Amino acid sequence: MAMAAFWVFPVCGQDVRDSVAQVPLPPTNSTPSPDTSPTPAPTDSSAPATTNGNNILHNDDLIRITVFQESDLTTETRITKSGSITFPLIGSVQVAGKTISQTEEQIRAMLDKDYIVNPHVTVAIIEYSKAYVTVLGQVQKPGNVEMPNNGGLDLLGAIALAGGYTTDADMEHVAVRRIVNASEQVMTFNATEMSRNSTTKPFMMQPGDAVTIPTYQKGWVTVLGEVQKPGRVDLPKEGSIDLLSALAQASGFTADADPTHVDIRRNVGGRDMIITVNATQLAQNSSVKAVILEPGDSITVHYNQQWVTILGEVQKPGKVKIPPEGGLDLLGAIALASGFNPDADISHISVRRTVDGKDRILNVNAKELSRNTNVNSFLVLPGDNITVPQRMF
Repeated sequence: MAMAAFWVFPVCGQDVRDSVAQVPLPPTNSTPSPDTSPTPAPTDSSAPATTNGNNILHNDDLIRITVFQESDLTTETRITKSGSITFPLIGSVQVAGKTISQTEEQIRAMLDKDYIVNPHVTVAIIEYSKAYVTVLGQVQKPGNVEMPNNGGLDLLGAIALAGGYTTDADMEHVAVRRIVNASEQVMTFNATEMSRNSTTKPFMMQPGDAVTIPTYQKGWVTVLGEVQKPGRVDLPKEGSIDLLSALAQASGFTADADPTHVDIRRNVGGRDMIITVNATQLAQNSSVKAVILEPGDSITVHYNQQWVTILGEVQKPGKVKIPPEGGLDLLGAIALASGFNPDADISHISVRRTVDGKDRILNVNAKELSRNTNVNSFLVLPGDNITVPQRMF
């Protein structure tokens, strides 16, 4: 008794081409017409039953291609990084980005053109490629980060999978590069704000995204003059720094510093302005408002001008410091220079003093000052230059 064959359609969700079967018909007395139906290819249970014609092929997908009744052409191949495969007879075929149905039709047409009449081509995905995003820049483990199968990876999660930030990361300017319709788009995110604000909608990653965490461009101020370690002081990433903190980071004042006269040079609207601050008052009076510095400020701690210079016939010529309370007279200054030399002409001491921007020469008779208690003492002023001449006879 001849047997006839007919097609049985599979349950929803399966590809018809992967689910054909032969079922015998009951006996009949009529003479059957010749069976011209092709014998279906045996079902391969290892091929995924969930692939369908709308699945899009991607680089690194592992696919199986079969041609009905052409077992020699059955091919398992992985799609290359360039998106192509190599198939018998027809060679290289570009398939990435196409659906399974489009790929089947493309291969069918190429075979039909020169090799096989009306071939029946089946393409199935054996193994899906892994999806990645790239995280570069200031993270602990830069490189590719694998996305979960469900694709549910947000920006902060991708950074976490890359080991988190380095200490030099600029988390407020995280860039995400994405290709959309063959055009590159770059989006910038404040990851610090995203992590702090629970109401901020997470930014979901897509395969192929490239994340870059730039290096934090530190702001700084410059501290010069009478400090222990003059130079650049970096500003903190967050918050601000005040004048006293910057001076402390420069290791504080030298012994010759004048903390009552600290200048801050600041560029405002393209012009430099000088702000003079009494750092002693800032440190001693908690009610005085702190002076907050700005990036680019230049701080100069001036030399303490509370001194006079004594030259000529004294035991230790040089600078003599005026006490903080002031009130240093000429004879006291000479004593701090260890006194006169034996050849000193103490009757003709000259004091050069700047008054209203002009130098004046004052002549002082130290012998008279020392002998006559009725003569007013001669007070020296900061910056005075005192010269004790040598006797001429």
